[in-house]
This record gives sequence, structure tokens and C-alpha cells, in this order.
Amino acid sequence: MIEDPQIPNPVGESLAERARLDLSLVRHVHAQSLATTDPDQINGLGRTYQRIARSLRQTLALQAKLAREAQATRDAARRRHTITNEIPAPDQAYEVADAVTNVIWAEHEHEPLERERLLDDLSDRLDYMVRAEAFDGQ
Repeated sequence: MIEDPQIPNPVGESLAERARLDLSLVRHVHAQSLATTDPDQINGLGRTYQRIARSLRQTLALQAKLAREAQATRDAARRRHTITNEIPAPDQAYEVADAVTNVIWAEHEHEPLERERLLDDLSDRLDYMVRAEAFDGQ
């Protein structure tokens, strides 16, 4: 799994330990089945091997899935960071923009040109306020 070495991940560590134990047991059962000639023992060890190998595959698949999800989360955070660094707008600015946009649409439903002018003006003003760090959400 791909992990941040500074952040302990008990789930990842547990899965890695489980995979190591399963692999060790698979190897042991495999060696025992090769060492015996008794058909009943071979049959029993074969079933055991199959079950443990399946457990190992599931553990490895879960590790891979968690690694993909962690990477997707990091990628999404990177994208959000990039977007917020391009235009550093606080959440309150977006809330204000949403509320005022709804009012503009309601009041100028049949006036598309005026509505677009007001929406452009709103966007410009909020952008200016955020960039000037004058917007405190109050």
C-alpha cells in the first residue's frame, strides 16, 4: 500500500501483517502437501491451501483497493488545493454567491440580459473582495 510514512495507519499495518501471515501459512501448507504421499492428507492439505490462498488474495485485493482510494483522496485534495490557491475564496463567499444568485434568478427570471449582468457583477465583486482579503463572511 502507498502510505504517508508520518501518519500511522493501523488498518494498513493490520492488512500487511495478515498478508504476511497468510503467505507464510500458504507456503507451509504447500510444503507439507508436497512432502506427503498419503492421498487423504494431500486432499485435506489441498483444501486448506485453497482456503488460505483465497484469504491471501482477498487481503491483497483489499490492500490494492485501499491504496487506490487513498491515492484518489490525495489527488482530489491536490486538485482542491490547486483550485483554492488559484482563487483563495473562503467558504462564506461561496455561500453568499449561492444565496445572491438565487435571488437574482428569482427577481430577473424573465430578464436574461439583466440577470447575466448582475451575475457577472456579483462574480467580479466577490472575486475582488476575496482577493483583497476584505471578505470575512459577516
